[in-house]
Amino acid sequence: MRTSLGPVQLAASAAWTLSGNDIGTMITAAPRLYPHMWSWDTAFISIGLAHLSAERAAQELRTLLSAQWRNGMIPHIVFSEGAGYFPGPERW
Repeated sequence: MRTSLGPVQLAASAAWTLSGNDIGTMITAAPRLYPHMWSWDTAFISIGLAHLSAERAAQELRTLLSAQWRNGMIPHIVFSEGAGYFPGPERW
C-alpha cells in the first residue's frame, strides 16, 4: 500500500510535474498525449505556478488570453507549434 505524501513531498511532486510538462510556451496537462494548452487546465496550472513563480503563472495566463477570439471568447484549446493533433486548428 502506498503511503500518503506529506505537504513538502506533495509540493515537490507538483512542482516536478509542472516543470516536466512545460513545453516552453505553455504547460500542458500531458505533453505527449495532449501537446496543447487547455483553458480549463490553465487556471489550475496557474494556481500551482503562483506558488513557484508569480511571473510564470502570469505568463501562462497571458498565453491563454493571447488566443482570445475577436468576439471575446477564449478558446478551450490553444494549439502549440508543431504538435500534431486531430482535429487541429484548421477544424476549429
